[in-house]
Amino acid sequence: ATISVALASGIQPKEAFRYSFILSIPAIIGANLLEFGSTLTVSYQSMLGFVIAAATGYIAIRIVDHVILREKLHLFSIYCFALALVSLMTLL
Repeated sequence: ATISVALASGIQPKEAFRYSFILSIPAIIGANLLEFGSTLTVSYQSMLGFVIAAATGYIAIRIVDHVILREKLHLFSIYCFALALVSLMTLL
């Protein structure tokens, strides 16, 4: 939503992308601090999950960066709409 609003406001695509992800940093840190008390133990499974989440997150950020710089964000909206329809159909 932040990227779409920034683009609609006339901000350059690269700046909108950077702003959106910089804006997410406090939320991510806050969520980790809230969970820190309940996850004091570190296991193999949690470390593997962390590595996989970090890798897929990095890949997703690179894909979004590529899509925004090529000004193809409308393709992402089609994907979101299709996914929403599939989700609604499975819930009904």
